[in-house]
Amino acid sequence: MSMAELTPLQAGIYEILRRAAHCGNVCPGNASIADELSAQTSSVHSACNSLMRKGLIQIEYGMARKNLERIITAIGDSVSTATPEGFVSKRDKLAKSNMSQSSTPCFRCGSRMDACQCGGRS
Repeated sequence: MSMAELTPLQAGIYEILRRAAHCGNVCPGNASIADELSAQTSSVHSACNSLMRKGLIQIEYGMARKNLERIITAIGDSVSTATPEGFVSKRDKLAKSNMSQSSTPCFRCGSRMDACQCGGRS
């Protein structure tokens, strides 16, 4: 995909994200990007999703200091924005949650919940 195929907003966002990644900065929020490009926050959100669908960026969402954060990788440059302090990705949190649920024993038979056949898990 060439930059010529992007809308001006998408191209601007892509450059801001690449710059942040190359400088080792955390990913700027949609409001910050919108201010820099004189755009609406919702438009920035939609354009980021379009860049992801076009394969130009990869977005990893997570939580840091009770705030929703993201790490963005510019695929063509293989460079990512910095990891926010205390960042826990949604993928890692979900995997940990699934692991703890499957290791909880059934209250009736004592087997793992995912292996229980006695019906005690309900």
